[in-house]
Amino acid sequence: MNKIDLKIFFVFLLLNLFTVSNNSAQTLSTIGQRLNAYQQGSFKEKVFVHSDREFYQTGELIWFKVYCLDATTNKTAELSKVVYVDVLDKTNSFVLQAKIALNNGIGAGSFYIPSTVASGAYKLRAYTNWMKNFGPDVFFEKQLTIFNLADVPTVERTAKNEYDIHFFPEGGELVNGLSTKVAFKALDKDGKGIEVKGVVVNQKNDTVARLNTFKLGMGSFVFKPEANFTYRAIVNSVQKVIVIKELPKAKAQGYSMGLSVLNDQVKVLVNTNLNTPSLTLIAHNNKLNSFVVQAEVKEGKFEFLIPKSKIADGVVSFTLFDQTGVAVCERLYFKRPSKQLLIEAQSDQHQYTKRKKVDIDLWAKDELGKQEAGHFSMAVYRLDSLNKQPKGNIVNYLWLSSALKGNIEAPDYYFTADNNETNQALDNLMLTQGWRHFNWKEALAEQKPVLRFLPEFNGHLINGKISNAQGGTQRDNFIYASVPGKRLQFYTTKNDPEGNFLINTKDFYGTNELVLQTEYQIDSTIQLKVLSPFSEQFNKQVYTDWPIATKAIAALKANSLGVEVQETFVANKLKQFYSPSVDSTSFYGLPFKTYKLNDYTRFPTMEEVLKEYVAEVSVLKRQKKFHIKMVNEYGFLDEDPLVLVDGVPYFDMDQVFAIDPLKIERLEVIKDRFFYGKSIFEGILNFSTLKTDLAGQAIDPKAVVIDYEGLDLQREFYAPSYTTETELKNRTPDFRNLLHWAPEIKLEEQTKTQVSFFTSDRAGNYIVVIEGISENGIPGSKYFTFQVVK
Repeated sequence: MNKIDLKIFFVFLLLNLFTVSNNSAQTLSTIGQRLNAYQQGSFKEKVFVHSDREFYQTGELIWFKVYCLDATTNKTAELSKVVYVDVLDKTNSFVLQAKIALNNGIGAGSFYIPSTVASGAYKLRAYTNWMKNFGPDVFFEKQLTIFNLADVPTVERTAKNEYDIHFFPEGGELVNGLSTKVAFKALDKDGKGIEVKGVVVNQKNDTVARLNTFKLGMGSFVFKPEANFTYRAIVNSVQKVIVIKELPKAKAQGYSMGLSVLNDQVKVLVNTNLNTPSLTLIAHNNKLNSFVVQAEVKEGKFEFLIPKSKIADGVVSFTLFDQTGVAVCERLYFKRPSKQLLIEAQSDQHQYTKRKKVDIDLWAKDELGKQEAGHFSMAVYRLDSLNKQPKGNIVNYLWLSSALKGNIEAPDYYFTADNNETNQALDNLMLTQGWRHFNWKEALAEQKPVLRFLPEFNGHLINGKISNAQGGTQRDNFIYASVPGKRLQFYTTKNDPEGNFLINTKDFYGTNELVLQTEYQIDSTIQLKVLSPFSEQFNKQVYTDWPIATKAIAALKANSLGVEVQETFVANKLKQFYSPSVDSTSFYGLPFKTYKLNDYTRFPTMEEVLKEYVAEVSVLKRQKKFHIKMVNEYGFLDEDPLVLVDGVPYFDMDQVFAIDPLKIERLEVIKDRFFYGKSIFEGILNFSTLKTDLAGQAIDPKAVVIDYEGLDLQREFYAPSYTTETELKNRTPDFRNLLHWAPEIKLEEQTKTQVSFFTSDRAGNYIVVIEGISENGIPGSKYFTFQVVK
């Protein structure tokens, strides 16, 4: 291969793109442009779920609010109209599932926990159909703990003696002769950080570095590996358990990359023992690259000083490319967000007696004190040995947890203050828990991600597959889906060459009897199958069970009594649901004409009805079979029309003429050719029966009839009111731990909002948890407590 001179143009850092070499596989400008194109190539969503608590017992309700956001701006996203929420056990088996309607990125729902659920740790996940394209690592996930009083592990929690330690060279690799920072993380069997200290020795047992944990089991040290040497760490925990672990093997040649912060600048220092003329550095996050810059390598090193103002807020990846465009180092850095949403909330008192009204004034403002509008949710519950303050919130999730892989212990800690301690701990987290967002070969080759899942921007998509009796592919079939009922829900679609089909529904709520069929002339061996829309992709995160201490059994029993009281006295009030706002307009719009059969002479046969007063049809027989021809001002249409009975299509006109007209309430007529998706109908006759029972007509035996769960109806939160003396003296016990749940608090710019509720009969400390997002995409969270006394 002939050597071509490399031409380098060095420009100031403040420029966004730079141009160099026509020799390298990827020029500087090409890397930046292709990364931008790759990131812009597909819209990304991010989901956060605010659950009312993190600890539950069987028989209780899990209440939750969903925020679906544009991953670039954190503003509420309007793309998806459905979010999937599920609860998984340790084997990733589905325990609870829900399809939640989204309105401008906002939705809410609930789960009832049945008595069959065993005690243990569970995953609560949430994702849209569109998010499934990017894998389970982008799904929202958090741990819930559920206890069943009939299945309570009463093992006292003891100190864990077993642990492991992992090492992470800064930038990615150790290189002989290059000084490198090495971060480490020491974790016990439950995945919690533990305190350790130790030394790093070579094969001669010479100490080359010492290590000490700083916070949450993490720390770092610096050392320079030498050729022909191996290294191991000898680590001792506070429980005096020694672990010996080999360090990653150093490469003979390569790069080291160090990052440090100097006032308002970030310093990136690169060392190499390779003969490299130039290197390219890109800073990027899940939005767009903040900058792309290239510089010459002099005496095996180069250094950048980057103003923080040029770096995006949150987790930012610094990726180093060699002159051939290959990514050789990567380092994460966290820039604290400059914009903040400060939620102001306070109760009218700090202490209340039982069954007293609590008023909370609520508003939000930005870091400059300007009042902000936005969407918020609030939970108020009793603090005890089981129910505690949440481990995470919308602020640390959007800025931190969602950008890192795996579980983060105590994410809220990193946002408690902006000081040397939290910043050092945060940097250790970046060193030990970073992961690459991109397959660089794919990104720089301009290969777009494979998008198998469509966004549900209209409503829920029902997935299915059509095949023959041997399981082979069926091509070019029309599939019809309908839900028998007063409201017309009829859909049509066509399968792809692999036999897959999608039914695009709208306002599809509740449990439905779904009828799937093809045209009756098709072979009876055709098989239709409906697939689950819930993702069966799972990440590797496993949550550990939380054995309850013996002293907490009393609290568990007291909570259980409260659940039993609720089920005994107000069970019906906990089963009230909001009526969704649905569009009742038929898919064909207004009919040409509506016949209310009671307005006409009631004939005993359908043939007489159609012949005598439905002027838009002509009835005829061919080869002893009935047929209907629609008639309009241009003449007769070609084939039989689409005939619907309570929304179910009937393609055999003999079945239509067998309908008892005395069971029909109304007939709507579309007399012209009608185009619906890929289907073309020669007019439409839509019969509605008096009892919504298909007038007793059997559905085509080749049809598939299944119970199918549509979008979940939103349950109304019930809590008693004590506004009158009669209500106050009501002898029905009130042992609620969850005093209030408000998933839909809308704050305006110029006003305060007041939220009110009543205390229960249980004394104790209560926490108010508020989560929300401003209309400008800034997340906010607020906790405060009040006391209830006897």
